[in-house]
Parts: sequence; C-alpha cells; structure tokens
Amino acid sequence: MSFFATIKRLYSPMKDDPIAFIQNITEAVFVGLYMVFSIEITKLILKTIQSGDTDFFYTLIALYAVVSIILMGARFMINHWGWARISMGWVSRLSHRYLSQFVQADGNQVEKIGTGRFISILEKGMYKWMDVLFDTTFTGTVNLIMVIYAMYTIASISFIGWIISFWLLLLAGIVATYANIWMAEKRQLRRKEQNEANHHTVVMLMSKNELLQNNWLDAILQKISHHLDRARKFQETVNLGFVVIEEFPRFIFLILRIGVYIYIVESAIVSNINIVDLGMFVTIIVLAEKNMNEFLHMLRAILREFSQISILWETFDSLSPIRGYDVGKKFIIRDKNIEIQNISYGYSSKKIFEDFSLIIEKWKKIALVGASGGWKTTLIKLIAWYLRPESGSISILGNELGNTALKTYYPHIGYLTQDPAVFDATIRDNLLSAIGDKNSKNSDKKLIEALKLAHCEFVFDLEKWLDTEIGERWVRLSGGQKQRIAIAKIFLKDPEIILLDEPTSALDSFSEEAITIALDELFKWRTVIIVAHRLQTVRKADDIIVLEWGKVIERGVHDELVNQGWTYAKMLELQSWF
Repeated sequence: MSFFATIKRLYSPMKDDPIAFIQNITEAVFVGLYMVFSIEITKLILKTIQSGDTDFFYTLIALYAVVSIILMGARFMINHWGWARISMGWVSRLSHRYLSQFVQADGNQVEKIGTGRFISILEKGMYKWMDVLFDTTFTGTVNLIMVIYAMYTIASISFIGWIISFWLLLLAGIVATYANIWMAEKRQLRRKEQNEANHHTVVMLMSKNELLQNNWLDAILQKISHHLDRARKFQETVNLGFVVIEEFPRFIFLILRIGVYIYIVESAIVSNINIVDLGMFVTIIVLAEKNMNEFLHMLRAILREFSQISILWETFDSLSPIRGYDVGKKFIIRDKNIEIQNISYGYSSKKIFEDFSLIIEKWKKIALVGASGGWKTTLIKLIAWYLRPESGSISILGNELGNTALKTYYPHIGYLTQDPAVFDATIRDNLLSAIGDKNSKNSDKKLIEALKLAHCEFVFDLEKWLDTEIGERWVRLSGGQKQRIAIAKIFLKDPEIILLDEPTSALDSFSEEAITIALDELFKWRTVIIVAHRLQTVRKADDIIVLEWGKVIERGVHDELVNQGWTYAKMLELQSWF
C-alpha cells in the first residue's frame, strides 16, 4: 500500500462521522488559541506593570479570567460531544465492520489463524487506531497552532530570522520523520525475531521431559540465542534512530537559540528594544522547541502503534468470504446418506485427511471415537462445512455441499460442543436466538416445552424464569446447566442433522446423566454424529467409527468392537468406570 493510500485509509473513519472529528479538531483549536491568548495577554500585563498603568492592569486580569472561563466551558462541551462520539461511536462501527467480516470469513482461514489471535489483533488494532486519530487530530492541531504562532512572531521581528527558522525546522522535521519510518521497519523486524525466540521458549517450557529424553536442549537454546542476537542487532539500529530523532532537532534548536541570543544583544545595543518584547520572544522560542519535540514524540508513538493497525488491516484484508454462503442450490432433505468422497485437508503443509472416504447412514446415531490426534473434531467441522476440504466432495442427504447455498443448509444442522454458544443475555433471548426470532413472537409454551425436553427444570426455580439474566461468561450457570440450555436451543431449532463434539467431557457424573437423558430424546428420528472420549455416551450408537491420524482403523457396533479386542476394546479397559 502506497504512503498516500495508507494515509487515506488511516483517516477513513472521518467519513463515518465527520462532525465528531470537526468537534475534536475545534477543541484542539480552542486549546491552541487559548495558549496563544495567554502568551499575548501576559505580554500586555507585563507591559502595564512596566508602565505603571494600574487601571489597565486590572482590566486585563479581569479579561483574562472571563475569557479563560468561557474557553474552558466551551472545551468541556466540545470534548463531551466530540471525542466521546469518536472513541465509542467509531469503535462501535469498526467492531461491527470487522466482526461481520470475521463471522462471514472462510472457515479454513479462520481455523489456521486461530480465534484467540483474531481477538487480540482486533482489540489492539482498533484502540491503537483510535489513539493515532486522537493524537494527530488533537495533539497535532495544538502543536501546529503553536509552531505557526512562533513562526509568525519571529517573522514580525525579523523576516530573515523567520526564513532561517522555517528552513531549519523543516529540515529537523524531515530528518526526524524519515528516521521514524526507518526505525519502524527495524522495530518490526526486531519484534519478529523476539516472537520467534518467545515461540521456542514456550516450546521449551512445555516440553521439558521431551527435551531431556531427546537431548534437544542445546539445539533449542541455540535457536533462541540466534533469534535474540538478530533482535539485538535490529535494536542497535533502532537505538541509532532514537539518537537521530532526539539529538538532531536539539542541535537545530541550539542553533536557533544562539541566533536569538545574538539578535537580542544586538537589538538591545542598537535599537533599545523593550525588555518585555525580548523576554516574550525567548519564551516563544522555548515554546516552539517544546511543541516541536512533542510533535516528534507523537510521530514516534504513532509509528510504533501503527504496527498494530497494519496487522489489523493485513489480517482482515487477507480474509476471503465463505464460499457459496448465499450462492448455489437450495438444500433439500432427501432419503440419502452422508457421503464423504476422496477428501483432502490439512493445516499448512501437514495433511490431516488425504483421499479420505466415508459413508454415514442416514437417520442413525454415529459415534466417532479414538485417541487425541484422530482429527475427529476436524471431520465434524468438515461435515458442517465450517471447514472446506481442499479436494474431494461431501454430500449430505443428497446435497453436494460444494454446490449448495450454505445459508439453506445451516438451518438443518445443530452443532453442540463442550463449550456451547450460550451468551450474556436472558434465557429467553438465548432460546430465541436458536430460531432467529428477534421479536419474541414465539409463545412461552414452546420455549418451556423445549426446556423440559432438555431437562432444564432448574430454570423454573429461578425468580424471573425465562427473563433471568445469564451473567457474562455464564457465571450464573454451572457447566451442566449451560449444556442443557444449549440442548434446549437445538430442540427449538429441530434440525435433521445433529453434530456433537465432546458434549459431556467437562461434566460431573450427575450432570452427564441428565444430559445423556436429554440427548436420547433429542436423537429420535435424526442423523446424529457424536465425537466422544467417554465411551459411555456412545455405547448405544448404531455405528462406532474409530479414527486414528485421519484414518478409519475400526468400525462396528459396541459388542462387535469389544469382541475384536483391538483399539476400541483397549480404550474400554482404560476407562474403568465404564
């Protein structure tokens, strides 16, 4: 992205709410003009003291007090309206834009990046973006006013002095800007090396025994040292940039101060200039230096924070929308099986499934079991088409998903994990979300029926029943209660296909028993695919499929697999509670 395209995008939020940004800049103008007013009126006050004009002195003091109160009040009102609208209104709109993009993003890309990383990128990027907008529109405007005022004052005293000052300050600004840009690139490379070192450090801390067993300690320590050495070299370059940014403007202002002092002495001798004018002139030079330094510090902070903004842009710009979400054939229930034919899928260069085929009989309860690493959850996501195979096809009840409009398919599936989608709202809102009802037109009778089928009797003991608020992160629900609410949502949705991923793995025995009863009721006359480590939940399955490293190694009903005495039977032996 070119420099001008980057600037255009950086300030694109101003188009969403231009009035708010105008208010913010107006506040900055008030602050800058108030500083100018304070300097000018101070100059007048000092001159009245020097001349002994007492009446005019008190008039100026009163004027200063009145104007100060008016400007402070105006700033308060503008700040209350302007930045609040920018900070919260803009973040709200930006969240809406990026969250919508995330929800509609291709599942393969989301899976590879990771939801946790998306959250971190979104949070950091949005608020850094807001900080940069504030700094450049508010702090930048104030500094600009003060620098213009200083240059005007210098020009009114000496035009040649203004020419020299202008070009020296411009040179300082150009050098510092390029140094900042140069530092930003080196800082990003340093951060990359630090991240690599941190990655290897985490691997080392989490694999202590393996490191000792395989004599791998020296090798991983060398990798960490290599990345930290490279990070140190980039940091040395960054430090050089800091010296340029700090010392070059300081040198420029040293020259300016020396020139001012020479001019003051010559003016005092030759022209007998008023001492107040000379004193204020020195003050203005000091203020100009202060504001120029603030501007350079602001620029450095912006370039530092811009790395998070660029990560936000790069991450979400690379996302592709879900293929065929609202394009394709309508999903139609047919009397056919689920057929997975020659699919391949992998993360990065690692293939999980390769030329994998499987037929799952319709209207049956199918269990996917096996040790961790069998990629059972990945297979469930592929059947749900949350992930898309790289090759091959998946046909659900006679509908080839690659040619199906997914928004017509998703209403026919119910997906339940061990951490289900129960959000911070009332129980009624949670239930209605399962059927896309925003207006609460469904009768309470239908909701209560679903709660009873899911064995959610605990809801009827709550003071507000359906209108009970579920706290953030479900702090008012136990794990078992949360799962049963999620099952009630599936009862309301009434899908033909149910996909369950470890629905009882994190529950105690009493909660698991209640949920197992609810699931038995839910499973009637539906195609059910359940992933489970606890084999108690799959003992009655019509078909048990044992997966290992993306391959089917055993298949059959419970008794058949037990009699074979292979992997499934050994898993049973390890689960002594079964």
